[in-house]
Amino acid sequence: MFGQVKLYKQFLMSFIVAVLVATTVIPVANAATGFSDVSSSSSHAENIERAVEMGLIKGQNGKFNPNDTITRGQVVKILARYLENKHGKKSTSKVEPFADVTAKAKDKELYKASRVVKYHEAFMGDNNRLRPGEIMTREQMASVLVRTFELEPKAGNARITDIDQVSENHRKNVQTIANLGISSTADGRFSPKQAVTRAQFSSFFVRTIDGHGGLPKSMNGLKISNVVALDDANQTLRIDFSKAITKLTPADIDVRHAITGANYAVKAVELAENGKSAQIELFTNLMADQATVGDYHVTVNVFGEGLTYSFNRSTSIESFVVDIDVSKNKITYFTDKGSTKTIDMPATTKNLDLQELLGAKVRVWLDAKNKPTDVELLKQRTKYDAIEITKIDEIRLISEGKAYKISTDTFPNAPKKNQFAFYLNGQKAEIGEKDDTKKKVKVKDHFNFAKVSFDDSGKIVFVSAYNLNEFLIVDRVQDKDVIGYPGEGTGGIFNAKDATIIQDGKIVKPSNLRRGDVLFFNKEANKKKGFAEVAEPVAKGTLDAVSSNEVRVDGKIYRLHEPSKLEDYKVNYDAAVYLHPDGKTEMIDSTIARALQNVGTIKVYADRAGNVVYIEGSSVKVERNQAIALLLVDIVGDRQSGREFFEVDALLATGERRWFTSDLDSLTSIIVDDTTYDISKSGKWKAEFVYKDAKNQKDPTTILLSHKSDKKTVKVPMNKTKGQLVRLHMDRDHRKLESMEFFKKRSASKKAVVKSSDTEISGKRLNPQTIVFDTEYFNAKDIQVTTWGAYKGSANVASMIYDENNAIIAFITEKPPK
Repeated sequence: MFGQVKLYKQFLMSFIVAVLVATTVIPVANAATGFSDVSSSSSHAENIERAVEMGLIKGQNGKFNPNDTITRGQVVKILARYLENKHGKKSTSKVEPFADVTAKAKDKELYKASRVVKYHEAFMGDNNRLRPGEIMTREQMASVLVRTFELEPKAGNARITDIDQVSENHRKNVQTIANLGISSTADGRFSPKQAVTRAQFSSFFVRTIDGHGGLPKSMNGLKISNVVALDDANQTLRIDFSKAITKLTPADIDVRHAITGANYAVKAVELAENGKSAQIELFTNLMADQATVGDYHVTVNVFGEGLTYSFNRSTSIESFVVDIDVSKNKITYFTDKGSTKTIDMPATTKNLDLQELLGAKVRVWLDAKNKPTDVELLKQRTKYDAIEITKIDEIRLISEGKAYKISTDTFPNAPKKNQFAFYLNGQKAEIGEKDDTKKKVKVKDHFNFAKVSFDDSGKIVFVSAYNLNEFLIVDRVQDKDVIGYPGEGTGGIFNAKDATIIQDGKIVKPSNLRRGDVLFFNKEANKKKGFAEVAEPVAKGTLDAVSSNEVRVDGKIYRLHEPSKLEDYKVNYDAAVYLHPDGKTEMIDSTIARALQNVGTIKVYADRAGNVVYIEGSSVKVERNQAIALLLVDIVGDRQSGREFFEVDALLATGERRWFTSDLDSLTSIIVDDTTYDISKSGKWKAEFVYKDAKNQKDPTTILLSHKSDKKTVKVPMNKTKGQLVRLHMDRDHRKLESMEFFKKRSASKKAVVKSSDTEISGKRLNPQTIVFDTEYFNAKDIQVTTWGAYKGSANVASMIYDENNAIIAFITEKPPK
């Protein structure tokens, strides 16, 4: 095996030559034998392969073009890559550029590389001219190698029959590489004026590195990071490397017992596609060796180095995972005695998804000290669904509409202990009869999320169920908080710091969530760490028909509100919602549903029990009892016969202009920055005008809100409100004003210019649903109302209002005249 070192050196030399030929330096793992135009029988193939492995050269479109001549410019790039990799980057600011490769050169890589090689005096040019487009001759190559590697002449002169044809300034260097064995031919001819091909240059350069240059730094640090057995007999092993390799044969691997020195010959090797691990099969299994369980030494010859690693002969246990802790990267599994054991996931399992392991059968590998070294996923017989406990020994999958018996199998070393396990919200639970107060899970209980595992006979052996009792529509993720759109029917904010979030049966990070995702969650699950699932739409298509409590999509009925069903699953959400253009959710009624019929394709979201929570469609203008509005004139107030009343002239976000006259005491409330002041007859606040002419009670300027028992007061201006954005709350017919909502702290009038591609204004977020009042002269006939998602071009923003989450609700394009 150790005789491979010499072969490796030859391989490395070929590799370097290939590197110098490349026009682009990008580390790759393609082997030369993988090039369609490089035959494995070629005398240059191994050197090309080694050059590729070191990351100094690559082909193009699966070809290496070995017979193409190499130019001086290409050689310069290759030399620069090697020199910087070998010696580190040096400042070349004081290096005078070549006269024909200046800072204005289109090929910036060549310009940079030319100064690097000149710094190292590896390539000096001719009268300070690089002539990058000319071919590289063999005699020029000899000088390049001597200068790059600072080669010293060797005593004696190798026979060169055409030395007299070598130019005087290259003759000494040609003789040097011949004396050092870098160049040799059977007939002694060097052919100094002949062009060098890509393949030839690869071999010359690799041979020079092998004998005189040393590996570039990119190959330093290669080591065996882990060895693990893949079967009980320890006859199949996996070897993990810290960096990718491209070639490994049985002859490169030596496995020996640390005490006896017994050798275990390698039968076969399979290198992983990414080059970072290899599976090997031995002729003899290690379990047949009854020496003390302990150390085996593995030596792997890679790139001419003998990499060593010692590992312990492993044992394993087959079981299934009953619990996971994502924040601590731990799993819990059953032992053969029915007890549970919690372990840290070994480093070798970083690519395994914990949610996939939950409820699945695994093999846990243990070393001589019973410490886990690896976890292998054996098989999954699992389904995701909502469930109902139909009997003490039976569970029905809701969407499937089928009931399954619970397994009665016991553990091998605990024959009286049933293997079946039920976990509720991350905690172990037992199923009891309906009237059993001691049991958390009872017959007739429903859960809207469950992962159910089956044994080979089709019986249920494991259930991980959750009450996902809240949902939100993702607006954004801030730190570890998942923040939903505000409004009716949603859960608001989910703290995902230590929570488990899954999507398509795999764990995802909060940063993976996207705006518009629908998240079902339980904040209290998993010992208050939280659990959530990203839902996929249950239907996508057009609304065929609607009614007050259901919709039909492509022929299938979806119920929008089923109180008894929602009660069964103990969820906190009610009827389905949609996202209004103002960025808030609103419960869907028949009016909204009919409007959604006209928007084209919609998506229906529901929990796994089929409870519809959200219908997503493009923005629609729906007649509703509240609307963002632009005040076209100041709010006007008056007092007649002891009655205080006011007038509001406004343009609604629907594009409709409305004029309201209302008694002040007929309003139910006034809202300021999300704080509601109840001024109804039974409310705690009183509303009255503050007059400019207090004596005659004329020209009211302010609405004064005062608490009926406390001394608190709030002032809401009426004058100078023209051009202000408010939200009006009306009856369903839009004939009566029931409440007015003002934005004081959550408004800004700072001017800004935004483009339709922008996503924020002065640090506040723009949404596609943000309402735009586009006006030039502030004349009601000239004002266009649209949404930011439909806006084109740029806008001169004059003022805006935003919600408690810094999402812009609406803005005006130009400040109205005073």
